[in-house]
Order: sequence, then C-alpha cells, then structure tokens
Amino acid sequence: MNTVSGDATEEEARRLRHALLGQELRNFEEEHDAFSAGELAEAHERISAAFGRGSGGTRPERISRDR
Repeated sequence: MNTVSGDATEEEARRLRHALLGQELRNFEEEHDAFSAGELAEAHERISAAFGRGSGGTRPERISRDR
C-alpha cells in the first residue's frame, strides 16, 4: 500500500542517491580529468539501453574537455 509519506520518502531517497552519484562523478573528474564527449555519449547510450529507451531522448548539455 502506497502512502503519501512513503512516496515522499522514496522521492527523497532518489534525490539523495542522485546527489551522491553527482558528487562521486565530480570527484572522479577532479582526479582523472573531465569525461570526453565520446565517453559521455557511450554512457548515455548504455543508460538509455538499460532503461529501455532509445537514443532519441534528450540528454543534458555538458561541456567536456577531451583528454
């Protein structure tokens, strides 16, 4: 049985996971340099495939230095 409280808790957990992942990615880039455009494109394709979405979806704009 879903409740409003349960839904809010799940949403907050999702936000926290998203924030923690973002921080881990920033830490990685600080240590290893920014992801290349090719690496970002490959990651987008793999994530889209994992969630059953085609490559036609939108992806966030990101400026990345090539290695």
